[in-house]
Amino acid sequence: MGIRHSVPVRLEVIVPSMKSRWLVRGMGVSPMFGFCADRGKTRATKDRPTTSKCTDPVPPLRSRLGFTLIELLVVLALVATLAGVMGYALRDTGSVAALRATERLVAGHLANARAQAVLHQTTARLILAADKVADSGRYLRYVGVIYRDPADAARWIAAGEGSAFPQGVYFWQELSDALPTLSLEFPRGESVAEGTGPQWYFLEFSANGQMAAPTRLVFGVPECVEPAGVSTVLQFDKASTPIGGVVVNRWGAVALAENPEDWRR
Repeated sequence: MGIRHSVPVRLEVIVPSMKSRWLVRGMGVSPMFGFCADRGKTRATKDRPTTSKCTDPVPPLRSRLGFTLIELLVVLALVATLAGVMGYALRDTGSVAALRATERLVAGHLANARAQAVLHQTTARLILAADKVADSGRYLRYVGVIYRDPADAARWIAAGEGSAFPQGVYFWQELSDALPTLSLEFPRGESVAEGTGPQWYFLEFSANGQMAAPTRLVFGVPECVEPAGVSTVLQFDKASTPIGGVVVNRWGAVALAENPEDWRR
């Protein structure tokens, strides 16, 4: 009867995620370093000639995971500091964005006024709220388009809804070209006669979409907006008030301001 000899088998398995070699011997598994799979038992291999207990304990949990309270407080302090610095650096960004939005808004209404004039072959006007007493809520910050009623030259029809400027932006009359005014109740679905209602500044397009002369409209973010009785008082500073604007040439083409700072002079 033959004698069977049990020959130990040594296998090396590479575990990429742990970057370590594992020795498989019989049914026992233990790493050559790091985590001990069978703490308390002894193993002997060629790599470990002496029998010893696992001497590679798992690092303490605190050294591997989480943050201390002090570390969290330091991070929060840094975040708060950076937020304050960024807020200070970008404090005028809101004003600049509002001015750019106002330019696009007014340019759109100007294009609409010109289109209405050509479409209906009649006079059309862009109107800006100019009554700080009777219409103080929209004073210098509301714009609309009207065109002359083809059936009655003394009456006007609204070409859609009007629009308010973004918060904080107003029409700066002093730096703009002089505009005529009219009194009118802004039309709401029907034609209305000129001569009654709040005052409005206006730019006029003829039936062929042209204007009598080039016109510049300037907008600004005033330093202070104060109610004075039933009216509104705006305080602009030529040296520091953020400004923007549009220019309309005599053929009705609209251009956004490229260098509005030049208009301060």
